[in-house]
Amino acid sequence: MFKNNCSGLICFPLRNYDKKPLDRRIHKFKNNNSWHKHVSQKYNVDDYFININNDRISDLLKLQHLMEERSILFLSAELELRKQYEKIEACFNHIDTPTIIYERFDFNKEATLKRNYQTSAIVDMKKIASEDDAIVYVAVSAMSKIAKIDKMIEQNANNKNLLFQYILHQDNSFYDYGRYVINSVKSILYK
Repeated sequence: MFKNNCSGLICFPLRNYDKKPLDRRIHKFKNNNSWHKHVSQKYNVDDYFININNDRISDLLKLQHLMEERSILFLSAELELRKQYEKIEACFNHIDTPTIIYERFDFNKEATLKRNYQTSAIVDMKKIASEDDAIVYVAVSAMSKIAKIDKMIEQNANNKNLLFQYILHQDNSFYDYGRYVINSVKSILYK
């Protein structure tokens, strides 16, 4: 929208938004009863998540200082972004602004288990039964991300302004990921 005032665009991280994850997300919250168990017993999943409207958003905004309402605002906004999945793959086709898209891979076993197995709400929503399940879930998700990026690279083969960068897990205290991102941004913006 403001490309004349923009030196470059940084997208971090690229989210895996398409129909299958959208359906899976709705299924986790609605059909697995995770909304009722982990988000809200006060607000209906259909009205305040799947089919939220401006009036309901206004009601939540009045109470956004409360944790439950703030969480619902975040989750419903994120779901609305997921619903626009058809726009995402094409959105880079005609850009003339230098753009870097970062994708991270969390292949750190300890951090993976902490996020995906030691958090009861995640285990319940994703139906993870063991540590091995958590590792397999993350590996399959990572392969899905790689396939999506490969498809985007292919679709944007003629776009010389688009760069994809992979970042390995960010749980390594000996590596300065912020410096890595800054240096890679400088490399594309100041060729």
